[in-house]
Amino acid sequence: MLLIKYVCFSVLNSLSQLNGFFRAFVNGLVGAVAAGGWPLGGNQKADAAKRPPPPPPKEKNDPSVTGLRAKILANKKRKEAMKEEIAKLREKGKPVN
Repeated sequence: MLLIKYVCFSVLNSLSQLNGFFRAFVNGLVGAVAAGGWPLGGNQKADAAKRPPPPPPKEKNDPSVTGLRAKILANKKRKEAMKEEIAKLREKGKPVN
């Protein structure tokens, strides 16, 4: 790679009518080709296959519910679930305190 850059610089320096932009462009082009070939983007499918799938969508919280109201609703849900469990135990005939 250094040999290619040396040849490129020697050729560009010998041509005095080239401006700095073109010299930088050609140098970058030679560097890109020497570093790994012309970037054509042929590996896009392989890159997509390596990525993990997106996470499953989560249940969104209601923005109108405040923190205190959310605690109250959660407490009500727990009480209802407890009442259902107690009803099931009573149906089976088990003692409930």
